[in-house]
Amino acid sequence: MAPTFSITITVQPSAPVGGARLAATPDGSGHWVLGPGGAVNPFGTTVSYGSTVGLPLNAPVVAIAATPDGQGYWEAAADGGVFSFGDAAFYGSLGGQGQSSPSIGLVSTSLGSSYRVINADGTATGFGGSTGVGLPARPTDA
Repeated sequence: MAPTFSITITVQPSAPVGGARLAATPDGSGHWVLGPGGAVNPFGTTVSYGSTVGLPLNAPVVAIAATPDGQGYWEAAADGGVFSFGDAAFYGSLGGQGQSSPSIGLVSTSLGSSYRVINADGTATGFGGSTGVGLPARPTDA
């Protein structure tokens, strides 16, 4: 019987990952982790299409959502600003509109023709195609 080995590797990130968000590819073969400052870290079959790191932001980035084909993603900031990367199309955002509740999430439609910015008060504001603007949402679903 061959010996069994167990190895534990501890990785010390260059920045804390507290509050990190995750977006998976549609086929589940990879995912992106959104870290502090908008950094995007690809895992599995994903690649990085860019991030908001180095951009002058009015609020921290709080959410990430993948496109339906897994070839891009959107990032959302707490002020409702949305940023597109890869094949993610930009449809608009709440950035600079003085929201009464901070944005905490972002979800895209199954066709990728729209997305919703989710706020802490449970509202969702849609941009793009048929989005159901203003529909109530549960922030934990974001």
